[in-house]
Amino acid sequence: MGAWGIGNFENDDAVDWSYDIADSKGVKVLTAPLRIVVSEADYLEAPDCCQALASAEIVAKTLSQDTSDLPEEIQNWLKQKKGLFGKPPFIEKEHASLAAEAVKRIISDSELKELWEESGEYDQWVSRQKHLLGVLEGFNQ
Repeated sequence: MGAWGIGNFENDDAVDWSYDIADSKGVKVLTAPLRIVVSEADYLEAPDCCQALASAEIVAKTLSQDTSDLPEEIQNWLKQKKGLFGKPPFIEKEHASLAAEAVKRIISDSELKELWEESGEYDQWVSRQKHLLGVLEGFNQ
């Protein structure tokens, strides 16, 4: 994992994935990393976790209606009208539940968590993820 900051878009895996999502239609590419993390019975690898956290950020920011902190290609993707009926991607509250479950798994036991524990910036990273988790859980009340 190439990392240069504690933000969920400040690593190579998330940046590369954000270009994939920018070229996609609908929310399947958005939810795929979340579903992988939630359904994985074995060890959670760092690249999958990085993509899932980026996806969770998109869900949280979109439902909060403040996407200004998201990368430009993601902001553009959220506005694009694609598909049969020419609608932009639709993110629902059920996506927040899936994202929250993924974040919980990542911060409890994953390769990414272990890498951050070794970095000296673990406290800041986990604090950021817990804040994200709180935002996501707020949509399910």
